[in-house]
Amino acid sequence: MEVYEEILDYIRQIPVIDTHEHLVHSEDLLQGRDNVLQEFLLHFMSSDMISTGLKAETLGTARDKKRDILGRWELIEPHWEFCRHTGYGRVLDDSVRAIHGIDGIRGSTIEEFGENSGRQTDRDT
Repeated sequence: MEVYEEILDYIRQIPVIDTHEHLVHSEDLLQGRDNVLQEFLLHFMSSDMISTGLKAETLGTARDKKRDILGRWELIEPHWEFCRHTGYGRVLDDSVRAIHGIDGIRGSTIEEFGENSGRQTDRDT
């Protein structure tokens, strides 16, 4: 038990910074992965939406950046309403407010969010 306590004490002294994130790498941005709904629906939020009944085919259509952003939003909006208060949904809404100054993600803000994200991408690459 003495060795265990020594190791545990040593580990507790190691400074650790958690940088876990799901940000788009610049190489991906340059290859066209630059659409807000693609990113929004890439990770955990898409799983939450599928659990509310969103069909995989509809999810694929909503991720297709060749389509109109408002039309794609309308496909997922009913599912977003079920998910927006989950941990993942709240983080997305809070991030949009903090980074883009937009009052949350919804039909009346999704186009502005998409435009702002595009300008951010253009500026950063």
